[in-house]
Amino acid sequence: MNDLKSAIKTARILQSTIKIALILGLATLMVFLALHLFVNIEGKKILIRKLENIFKRKVSIGSVGTIFPTYVKVRDIEVKDLFTVEEVLAGGGLFDIFRKDFKLSSIRIIKPRVFLEENFFFSAAEAIIPLEKEPEQAEAVKIDSEEEKGIGLPNLNFFSLPYGRFLSSHFLIKSFLIQDGSFSYTDILSERKKIVIKIEDFNLKIKNLNFGFTGSQISEFELNGIMPWQGGFEKGKISLKGWINLFKRDMQAKLKIENIDGVYLHPYYEKWLDLEKSRIQEAHLQFESDISGHDNDLVAECHLELTDIVFRAKEPGEEEDQAYKVATTILEVFKAIDKGTISLNFTIRTKMNLPSLSYETIRDAFEKKLAKGIRYGKINPQDVVLLPVNLLNDTVEGATNITTALIDGIVQLGSFFTGSSRKEELN
Repeated sequence: MNDLKSAIKTARILQSTIKIALILGLATLMVFLALHLFVNIEGKKILIRKLENIFKRKVSIGSVGTIFPTYVKVRDIEVKDLFTVEEVLAGGGLFDIFRKDFKLSSIRIIKPRVFLEENFFFSAAEAIIPLEKEPEQAEAVKIDSEEEKGIGLPNLNFFSLPYGRFLSSHFLIKSFLIQDGSFSYTDILSERKKIVIKIEDFNLKIKNLNFGFTGSQISEFELNGIMPWQGGFEKGKISLKGWINLFKRDMQAKLKIENIDGVYLHPYYEKWLDLEKSRIQEAHLQFESDISGHDNDLVAECHLELTDIVFRAKEPGEEEDQAYKVATTILEVFKAIDKGTISLNFTIRTKMNLPSLSYETIRDAFEKKLAKGIRYGKINPQDVVLLPVNLLNDTVEGATNITTALIDGIVQLGSFFTGSSRKEELN
């Protein structure tokens, strides 16, 4: 009898538990359905408002929908004059679309098309690329009218913005993927000159994109893409792989760019070299860099190598220009120093919150290598007179008395043949 009562009691408890579980399950399902319904109705407006606040641009979105249980799919995003995205799929985004600090299991961005244009002017003597503004100038700007949404580039450098102003003060994305993306950057050098740098078919993978949450702060990343050039030049390849700690501003990475069209990039160094007079028709370059960052300080050990160069054949009756002699002389110096290869090593030191690139760094490394070639006899004495005066100045300053006397004599000999007084320039 007691066993029967115990069994009945157990059955009633089990029945009550099942009822409670069903009620909780139905309540949870209703909440989920309500959230799905809300996101499908209001999610588009919420997301547009968030993106406009971040990018300071007019934003349009084709559709925002949900996939059970907690996925959000966004299609046809356009941020005016900045980028378009065919599709974004966010895992765990059903709840976190409403939160300031968010956690997502994954984000997959499909076919983003980024297009930037800037008005940077370069000079051969002092050319600097200001990639971002000073932190104090990077404060968010209110959008007062539709027209103002297209003015200026928003500061999207995570490290230069005040804490918590980029997306969120805390965020975690366990898996971040970009698939089949393209990037186009137009650098306006003057009213008549501009350079367009493109990266196509790029894919980016980031694991554990963590800022401010507990757990590992190390984010591993890998990027690969294709760099098309104009005029049928063979496409280049770009790869970047490493890790970064957003919170501590530390990083280690390896950057490699293969098959760079050196002739296409000539506007950047046109004051150093006349392509037409030097008869350079093609120049294939390869660039590698070991990047190291610690506590916001960034150091990039760079290696630039000329893998192939093609000179235009001289036309019948065409005189050989001095620029051609200078170019071939410099190439021979570099080959002699590096035992057949033509390369240049230089170091870039900058800040994560205010990255910059000075062409003076590259030019200084170039001039020092030429000076080394002259000092150690890697160039014929009769060819010294072909080199620019400023290179000889650097050489003379660090040379011995014997070397100085040799150069002094060569300069006088060159003055005799050219009719110019380069010795006076040296002094």
